[in-house]
Amino acid sequence: NMLVHLSVLLMLSGLTGVSSITTISRVSVKANSFISIPCLYDPKFKTNVKYLCEGEEWPICTYVAKTNEVNSERFRINDDVSQNVFTVRIRFYKNLLNRKGVYWCAVEIIKDPDVMDSFYLSLASGHPLLHVDNQEVTASPGDNVTIKCYYGNAGHSRWCRLGGFCVTGLFGTLDGTHVIIDHNVPGVFTVTMGRVRTESRGWYFCARGSLQMPVHLIIIQQPSTSEYYTKLAHRGGFNQSFTCLRCLCLQKSDSSSALFLQLKVSSAHLPLQQKHLPLQEKHRPLQEKHLSLQMKHLTLQCLSQ
Repeated sequence: NMLVHLSVLLMLSGLTGVSSITTISRVSVKANSFISIPCLYDPKFKTNVKYLCEGEEWPICTYVAKTNEVNSERFRINDDVSQNVFTVRIRFYKNLLNRKGVYWCAVEIIKDPDVMDSFYLSLASGHPLLHVDNQEVTASPGDNVTIKCYYGNAGHSRWCRLGGFCVTGLFGTLDGTHVIIDHNVPGVFTVTMGRVRTESRGWYFCARGSLQMPVHLIIIQQPSTSEYYTKLAHRGGFNQSFTCLRCLCLQKSDSSSALFLQLKVSSAHLPLQQKHLPLQEKHRPLQEKHLSLQMKHLTLQCLSQ
């Protein structure tokens, strides 16, 4: 019994080692283009060297990219330790049209076997059997995100989070985010993620049959109201008209003849621009009134409430 128990522990230990890194399994790429492949790893490997190996069998493969070496023109690797994922970008040329290959995402471990996971990559002369418009999608918290997954192969459609779960039906949830899969258009299934959160960022993939296509969802926090309008006010080179919800024309101080424009949106007060004007009543606070100010082709219209 002790021997059996020990064997089970060793087997579980081996399984744990293999699952320490995860990537997709099969992807199709258009010739003369590139693709980004995410490789998710255990947080304990943050400081380890990561690499990509090319070859049918492990460990009989060729190193083509490492995080501690200079990137080549065809292979680029980047390690995002904040997300525990390294990404390899592979470029394929027309002369590599008939090339099919197995690649290995791997983490270098000192004094122990490296951990790895493989994916199979094939090239297509036209559109890949499964592809998206863009592998990178940017959104802000609260946005609805839509991804179109184009396919030419048979099989069930799925939307999955790398290293997590999949939505296989018409709707479901991934880490608390509602997902709808629409099949109304032939040859494409549309994924909608409703009201994404900061925690929604990361790598996902479309799946159809045995193929996958990775998609990176980037969540950007919107700046505060004051930061947004400060940047907007200093941006030139375009014509755009703004109507403030409420604008105040205030006297800067009792001893000054300077007026400054203060924009009020929600509860935020933002000094945008100073304009020196002669005042007939310097010592009396000015009431709200209409003021239009032209600044670098950006028109700010202040309306009294």
